[in-house]
Amino acid sequence: MKKKHQSVLDMNYDEARKFFMKEESYCSLQLPEYFSFKQVLAQAEKKLRQKKSTSYDINKISDLQTNKNSEENIQEINHTIIINKDGKYDWRPIKIVHPIAYVDLVNVITTKSHWNQILCRFNYFRKDKAIRCISLPSQALGMHNNNTKENILNWWEEFEQYSIEVALKYSYCVQTDITNCYGSIYTHTIAWAIEGKDIAKRSHSNKLLGNVLDTKIRNMQNNQTNGIPQGGALFDFIAEIVLGYSDQVLSNKIKSNGITKGKEYQIIRYRDDYRIFANSKEVVDVITKMLADTLLDLNMHLNLRKTKSSDDLIGLAIKPDKLYWNHRSINIFSVDKSANGKNKCSINYHMNLQKHLLEIYILSKKFPNSGSIKKAFSEYLDRIDSLDALPSDYKQLISIIANIIVVNPNSIPQGVAIISHIFAMMKKSDSKDVPENLRNFIKDIFTKLHTIPNTDYLEIWLQRICVAVDRKYAEYNSKLCQKVLNNKINIWDSTWLMDDFIESSVIDVEKLDKIQLSIPKDNVNPFAIGY
Repeated sequence: MKKKHQSVLDMNYDEARKFFMKEESYCSLQLPEYFSFKQVLAQAEKKLRQKKSTSYDINKISDLQTNKNSEENIQEINHTIIINKDGKYDWRPIKIVHPIAYVDLVNVITTKSHWNQILCRFNYFRKDKAIRCISLPSQALGMHNNNTKENILNWWEEFEQYSIEVALKYSYCVQTDITNCYGSIYTHTIAWAIEGKDIAKRSHSNKLLGNVLDTKIRNMQNNQTNGIPQGGALFDFIAEIVLGYSDQVLSNKIKSNGITKGKEYQIIRYRDDYRIFANSKEVVDVITKMLADTLLDLNMHLNLRKTKSSDDLIGLAIKPDKLYWNHRSINIFSVDKSANGKNKCSINYHMNLQKHLLEIYILSKKFPNSGSIKKAFSEYLDRIDSLDALPSDYKQLISIIANIIVVNPNSIPQGVAIISHIFAMMKKSDSKDVPENLRNFIKDIFTKLHTIPNTDYLEIWLQRICVAVDRKYAEYNSKLCQKVLNNKINIWDSTWLMDDFIESSVIDVEKLDKIQLSIPKDNVNPFAIGY
């Protein structure tokens, strides 16, 4: 079978640099199609190249910094989007790192000698085949593939399917993950992972790569030692350096305690999500305790609320929201694969549009912010897209969707896409009041937002509808939304740079000018292309 993706560990230093410099590696957050970071990344790369000389100090961006406002003294040089996870008080900060700081970090990591040093460390981390990491960033291969799609497939094929496979060999499993993993990573542990803890603690020399990376990441976060940015492949990779080190420390603990002599075990990890398999409940429990101790030494903690132990290995392998939706979807629609020929199929719906949507609403209540909501919305979008006429209950459909997405931000792009297709059908109707009706719907949704904290991401996607209906609508708190209306708005604080950094536009004006009201399905569903 032809290989579909290339792991970052299979890349040389030049390939890795090109991979991390892709805009989809820079910002993994799904944004409307007119946002583009290519230009600003190229601008940052050019500026750093101009200042770089043979004596360029890789430990600081000294030629670009001022003494008065150095990088580490600025409160926040990155742009942060707070993703509200439950519509209340649970949120996650996604960082769009300052382009200069980002490109500089990429340059350091992908220097030939540094890259080879990191690859050697990963070879060391991965010696114990009983501990298997399957979440390293990878690059999709093939014209119709994309990285988001490949990451989803990698989780399904390697994590879920391998968990099902080993259920034949083992009798017990513990499922657990790390609480607030990226926000908990102690930056000094990056040096421990790359150099070895003893060496890193003895020497704070800037000649050590681990110390360089520690310093750079602290500098871009107001010198904080707790947490690394979240929101791109580069920081996923840095997290994997620390987590790979923890795998190796755990492996040594297991071997030194001799608890598995004559007893097999298997650990698989997808980022901060663990599955521990063995044929003895005692063994999985002891290894879980060792894992907790290992992570505690690295300033991280297991999520006790999500830690489960069971002899139902199939039940633990598959996410409960997926099991639930696979069962419920049978009652919503059936697929006739032979109806339209070999390569096509027809879908027969057993529920009307509103009842179908209410099933998704129930799913969102049972499993908040789950991946299955995105899948269910994508299926519903296909159904809405196939309609010839505006449903009579379209107002109710919009209301239900709005109530789902305000408390399930993971599904915002798909939910807003459905609303956009309903709006497009409204626009095609004969009513002269349609433009005003669209504005009223948008106003009602924004009014609902004001009761919920941290709604930048929803604003960004609702603006995607607004720009096709009313470009002058300007009631936005999000800086990215304001940037769409006024290119002079700065997303990043660049006062720490000696030279002016007049940030390039992150808006593709040509795409913005050609925007259509209905959001294309392939913009919100990675599986809509070539799958």
